Amino acid sequence: MLNESYAKLNIVKRNLSELKPHPQNPRQHPEGQKQALLDSLDLFEYTKGSIVIQKSTQRLLAGHLVTKSLLEKGYSEADIVEIDCDDKTALAFLTADNQYALLADWDVGQLDDNLMELEELDFNLGELGFDLEPIKDFSDIDGKEYDESIADEVEMITCPKCGHEFPE
Repeated sequence: MLNESYAKLNIVKRNLSELKPHPQNPRQHPEGQKQALLDSLDLFEYTKGSIVIQKSTQRLLAGHLVTKSLLEKGYSEADIVEIDCDDKTALAFLTADNQYALLADWDVGQLDDNLMELEELDFNLGELGFDLEPIKDFSDIDGKEYDESIADEVEMITCPKCGHEFPE
């Protein structure tokens, strides 16, 4: 797989229009995600989302939507991470990179605190890509205060496809 030379990132400037989408990219990007990323470029410029390519093919391994969004915003080039690997490793990286974010869970209490603080600072939470209705207040569901003490009593089932656990 990747060798010790990857401890040092090979960051290069590339013309974005010359990068090729990987034909086996498993991730689809709905319009809402695309718009959220375009909005984030207005807010934070190009600070979110790495673009990673396979050196030999110039194919994107990570950052397909970032690349499209940068082009749409008028960027012509960007610093990208270039890795020198075989096609098998490139496909493994492409697939794994698209899976890693799905393995994470929110710390709902911390997220709620962050969103409330941003709201108090008059930050438009809609610009962060959240659907505001479901996150109005994680701690207040149907007017009742959430009680974590019952969490131990909830039986969980594991999805055989994705491995995530859900309340039964």
